[in-house]
Amino acid sequence: MNTNAGLYDLLSFQNGIDTLIATSPVPADTLHQVRFVLGSNNYVVENGTQYPLFIPSGSQSGLKVNLSRVMDATLQTLVIDFDAAASIHKVGNRYFLRPVLIVR
Repeated sequence: MNTNAGLYDLLSFQNGIDTLIATSPVPADTLHQVRFVLGSNNYVVENGTQYPLFIPSGSQSGLKVNLSRVMDATLQTLVIDFDAAASIHKVGNRYFLRPVLIVR
């Protein structure tokens, strides 16, 4: 896919505000999985302080979104909604990502 790689402040994409992360022609068929391979500069900001965000397999095999979406020959958009409140977990003084993603 043609990706717009970069650092994204996910909290800036709320209340109908979104961003284009990747584009690609896909064959008219069923799309079974989308995978996000994340970089290493992931963090959470709490009270103005940055803390590392631990993402199991995020930079190796990626975050996998399983779906069964029939893509036809017309222009289509796949929107994946990230629920930040449900996805970030603090354990002691460490933050972990267990993503809650909703396909729209």
